Amino acid sequence: MNKEFIPEELESELIKLGYEYETNTHILWQQAFRWLRNQYMTKSYINEKRDYIEGNFFMLPLILPNGYEIKLLEQSTSYTIVGGREIPFYAEPEAVYKETTESYESAELACLKKLIEVVKNK
Repeated sequence: MNKEFIPEELESELIKLGYEYETNTHILWQQAFRWLRNQYMTKSYINEKRDYIEGNFFMLPLILPNGYEIKLLEQSTSYTIVGGREIPFYAEPEAVYKETTESYESAELACLKKLIEVVKNK
């Protein structure tokens, strides 16, 4: 299989989580990460002032040349006002997952596997 596509076993895991795609195609790496980001990481919020807030994350993945790190954040109920906007305040991460790998490509694979595992267990 082309190295631009995620492995078939991870495709089936994403499909179980609700990923929809055309048959006769495979999921690209950037499509998998974008879908996870849109479904489980980035949330949009419009407060009573009609301010739009983007970036209300609970999973923050970071892929490095030789590994990855994922922080799971629990949103605090308190807010701070920045320029008239309400921004969620986060406490320390409730969990941090790290793994050292041999290459960026193996870090992508390990990170995607861990993100899927985290989402399945949430």
